[in-house]
Amino acid sequence: MKNARFFGKMTEKSRQNRSGLLKSAGAWRFVTADGIEHPVGDDEPEEFVAALGAEDSGTGEFDGEELHVDLPITLANGAQHASSEQIFSTRQRALGLLGPASSRGDNIGVVILDAGINRDYIESIAGPGHYGGGWSNSRVSADMVGRMIDPHKRDADLHGNLIARNVLSLAPGVTLYDAPILPPRVFNMRAFSSDVVGALRAIRRVIVNAGANPNFPQHDHWILCNAWAVATSFADNSPHFRYATDRQHRLNRQVLRLADLPNVDVVFAAGNSGVFEPAPFSGVYDRGFGRAIWGANGLEEVFTIGAVRGDGVAIGMSSQGPSCESLLAGGVGTNQKPDLCAPSWFAEDSDPSIVNTGSSTACALFTGMLAGLRGSGDTASSAVVKARLTGSASGSGMWNAQTGYGVPHNAVGVA
Repeated sequence: MKNARFFGKMTEKSRQNRSGLLKSAGAWRFVTADGIEHPVGDDEPEEFVAALGAEDSGTGEFDGEELHVDLPITLANGAQHASSEQIFSTRQRALGLLGPASSRGDNIGVVILDAGINRDYIESIAGPGHYGGGWSNSRVSADMVGRMIDPHKRDADLHGNLIARNVLSLAPGVTLYDAPILPPRVFNMRAFSSDVVGALRAIRRVIVNAGANPNFPQHDHWILCNAWAVATSFADNSPHFRYATDRQHRLNRQVLRLADLPNVDVVFAAGNSGVFEPAPFSGVYDRGFGRAIWGANGLEEVFTIGAVRGDGVAIGMSSQGPSCESLLAGGVGTNQKPDLCAPSWFAEDSDPSIVNTGSSTACALFTGMLAGLRGSGDTASSAVVKARLTGSASGSGMWNAQTGYGVPHNAVGVA
């Protein structure tokens, strides 16, 4: 029990602690699969650090409204998605919609930025050798990384483990890394974004400096899987930049710096605030067409993935686009989000009580598919791969706000 990270109800004391700003610089360290911590250094450009300082000049006091992180997973959430709670398919059928894997995804590193994953669960379904370590800070100690548990849930029902399971189902050769960034609820957007920026900075430094530091893992390619979304944009009330709508917000800027690396893809879920049966915690003005995909999930440079059933029919709770034009570089480009979609709302073939739901599942399956492409030797830029996938997806080159360009096909040729 000691070496486990619990994901449960936040105490009032923890809530008050989260109200203070969590400084990102120097807080995060890389933890190897053996549990050894290594500092990652600090080589950020001065102008970026200055921007963080300006953003941190706020009081950091409790904002007065919860900012919900969109992480639905099981049917145990009461009335959530009443008409969408049906399990429409099985894993076999869902994977059949995507087609055969391009490769096993060997030597591809997948970082799961989530509430935490459990190494023992990963090895129970995929065997040893698929866990590569993760990142820790003052909130998450080294012995908690890769040790996520919840005494009230099965390991299979934990959100991070769901993501890992679905990535591995399409890319069984990948190495998974744990970046436990998500608390049960966010009570202060500045504190939360500062924490996540710190994690992203640490991840970037490990990737960039891997060749010069033997303690850092090296992979042919990295994919960052973000199966989460901010569902209540009105709680995002920074005095400087709003994460939901401003490309210059520090969290969006850090995502862009990672997406700009030639050996990195960044994948986000569209979210679960669609016009039909949205997640109950989504803001009343944050649902439906053109007002459900916020922040980094809406950046043109990332892959944004919506959800469909195993037969390809759209799921109404999956967030519809487009995203905000203010998230575009100089107001130029495309805010056609989601980019693509993937299956969700299906049960495991071996155990129908284990279900895979939400745009989180779709995000994870797409990450596994992308890892297979990268593992097959595809070294094209994220933009080129996205253009290729959207052009050959089931939408026949036509975008719509519900499913993007449709379901991608694994049989895309290698660049």
